[in-house]
Amino acid sequence: VPPGFRHAAGARLVVVEGPVKALALHAAGFPCIGLSGTGTTLTDDRALNSSWSRLSLAGAEVILMFDNDRKSNPNVMRDEARLGVALKAAGARVLLARLP
Repeated sequence: VPPGFRHAAGARLVVVEGPVKALALHAAGFPCIGLSGTGTTLTDDRALNSSWSRLSLAGAEVILMFDNDRKSNPNVMRDEARLGVALKAAGARVLLARLP
């Protein structure tokens, strides 16, 4: 989560792979967080881990925007689906954005 990041309840949030992409989007005015890996923020039972606790997810629109290699990397596809399910279970409305 970028320094000084604030996320209001119900607000849009973009989730990307990597902190550099997140900081660039944050600087451009997009509320964004970057994962250090596509499968790093879930518990063993596929729930959101404590790193999500600072965010207000109930009612939020969360856009998962992973790298384009998801098409050829089944692990990224799997992690995106699992994260989407976990976010939905936390009350978020989950959308997927595809990069060309």
